[in-house]
Amino acid sequence: VTLLRLCSSLFKAGKAQHAVAVLEQAVSAGAATPALSLATISGLLDCRAPQHTVQAVTLVSGMEAAGEEVPLSTLVALSAATLRAGMLSDAEAIFRQVASARDAARAAAAPPPAVQGGKRKPPPSAAAVRSADEVDKAYRRVASDLLRAYTAALQLPQAFRLFSDLAAAGAPPSLALLSPLLERLCSRGMGPQAARVLDAMADYGQPLSAKQVGEVLVALLRSSRPLAAFELFERYLEGAGSHGARVATLRIADKAFSLEHALALLTKALSKGMHGRRAHRVYAIALSSGLISNFSSFGLPSLALACVEDSLLPSAVALASDARDALLPLDSLVASRILSACADARLYPQIAQLLPEVRARRLGCDAPSLRRAHLCLR
Repeated sequence: VTLLRLCSSLFKAGKAQHAVAVLEQAVSAGAATPALSLATISGLLDCRAPQHTVQAVTLVSGMEAAGEEVPLSTLVALSAATLRAGMLSDAEAIFRQVASARDAARAAAAPPPAVQGGKRKPPPSAAAVRSADEVDKAYRRVASDLLRAYTAALQLPQAFRLFSDLAAAGAPPSLALLSPLLERLCSRGMGPQAARVLDAMADYGQPLSAKQVGEVLVALLRSSRPLAAFELFERYLEGAGSHGARVATLRIADKAFSLEHALALLTKALSKGMHGRRAHRVYAIALSSGLISNFSSFGLPSLALACVEDSLLPSAVALASDARDALLPLDSLVASRILSACADARLYPQIAQLLPEVRARRLGCDAPSLRRAHLCLR
C-alpha cells in the first residue's frame, strides 16, 4: 500500500522515471505486486509520451512473461497509446492478445451441447455472457483503431490482412473504415484486394458508387486481370439503376475520375484478349448510357476484330458504322475481315450494308474479301 501511494504521488508530481525506479527496486527486492505494476503502467500511459509508452509496453511484456494477468482495460489503453506513438507492430501484438481473450470469452459463453457424456450441462452464466460482450466490444474497438492507423500509414498489406482476419472472425469493420481502405488499395494498384473489400461493402448493404467500382476496375486492369475486372463490371455496373442494383447510376459528379476512361480500358483489354462478347457488352453499356465522348479511346478496330472472332458479325458491322460516324475509318485489314466473315456466314443484309460503304470508299476492302462477297450475292 505504501509503494502504491508513493508511485501515485510521484506520477502526480510529474516524476514518471522515479515511479518506474520504485517499481524496479520493488521487483529486485521481491516486494513488487501485480497491483503496483498495473499502477505504474497506468501512470505511464497517462503521461501520453512516446518514451513512456515504450516503458509501459516493456512492463506489460514482463507481467505476461511472469504469468501475471493483464486486465483487458489496460490492454485497450495500451493499444491506443501505441497507436498514438506510431508503434504499429506493438499495437498489432496487443490486438492479437485481445483477440485471444475474445476467443476464450466466447468459448466460455457458448451454449453447451444438449447432452454430453449422458449428462446435460448447465447453460453459461449471465456473467460469462456479459463478459463475452464486453470483450467483443473491446476487440472491435482495438481492431478498428488499428485498421484506421494501418490505412493512414499506407501499410496496406497489413491493413488488408487485418480486414481479412476481422471478416473471418465475424467482426467486419465499419463501412466508415472500408471506404478509405478501398480508395488507398486502388491508388496502389492492389486490384484483387480492392475487389474483396468492395464485395464486402456490398455484402454489408453499403450502396456503391460508380466511381468506387470504376476505381477497382482500373486497379484490376493494372494488375493484368481483365477477366476479373469484367466480372466486377457484370456484377455492379451492367445492371446499374435497375431494381436491386448496388449502383444507382453510372453518372459521376466527381470530375477527377472518368468512368468512360475505365470502361474504355476494360474494352481494349478484353479486345486484346479476343474476348469479343465481353468487350462488346462493356462498349454497349457505355454507349447506351451516353458515357462515350471519345470513341477512339475504346479501340473500335480491335473491338471489331474481337467481335468477328466471337462470331458477333452484326455487332462488328455496327461498329464499322460507329467508327464512320465518329470519323474513325477502319483500316483495310479490319474491313476485309468483317466483309469476308459476313460472306462466309451468308449474312446478306450485312453485306448489302457494307458494299455501299466500299463503293463510296469509306471502307477499304481487299480483293479476296470483295470476291467472296460477289460470290455470295451471285
